[in-house]
Amino acid sequence: MQIMNNSAAIAALGELRKNDTSLGKQLKKVSSGMKINGAGDGAAEYAISEKMRVRTRSLDQDIENAQTGKNLIRTAEGGIQNIIDNLRSMKALAIDAANDTNTDDDRAIIQKEQDSRIQTIDDIANCTEYNGRILLNGNYGLKTREAASTGPNGPVKLLHSGDQTIDADGTYILERGFTGHLTVNASNVKITQEDTTEKLYKTSVECTQAGSSL
Repeated sequence: MQIMNNSAAIAALGELRKNDTSLGKQLKKVSSGMKINGAGDGAAEYAISEKMRVRTRSLDQDIENAQTGKNLIRTAEGGIQNIIDNLRSMKALAIDAANDTNTDDDRAIIQKEQDSRIQTIDDIANCTEYNGRILLNGNYGLKTREAASTGPNGPVKLLHSGDQTIDADGTYILERGFTGHLTVNASNVKITQEDTTEKLYKTSVECTQAGSSL
């Protein structure tokens, strides 16, 4: 009689564990909102669901990238709109300056306003940025070109405006509108100027003596 009772208890315990396992799976489905949560729910179904999840995550990342690009464009658009507003004001000032009722002093004041707005436009072009990248100074795409460009003497290194020192042989490209002082401490250097067209090089300077300055 005792043996039968023990067998019944073990059977009941086994059923209880099965029910607990089944309940746990159902609760996991409810909490995740997904029918397939692991290989235990069906190996083939799980493999298919994982592929779909990967694709879904890829699409989510595409959406995030598109949103980032949208934010970048909005930032650039704001800077461009500020430039347009200043240009409109400059046009109005130029028309005002042409009025014969103005004196030379009046025109001098108008010119100061024009100069101030020109400086403002330059500041906007040089300071409008997104994630550390300047958007409106004309050099936004140069980093990509720099990485893919090669010159006659090997890889091209882009030099931005400012005082620069060249210590290694190679080919160097000056960004458009470059201003600054170059000190060359290498013996075989080619310096080129960024063109405004699709051509990479416009002019070049060959340096074969170390310690020269340009």
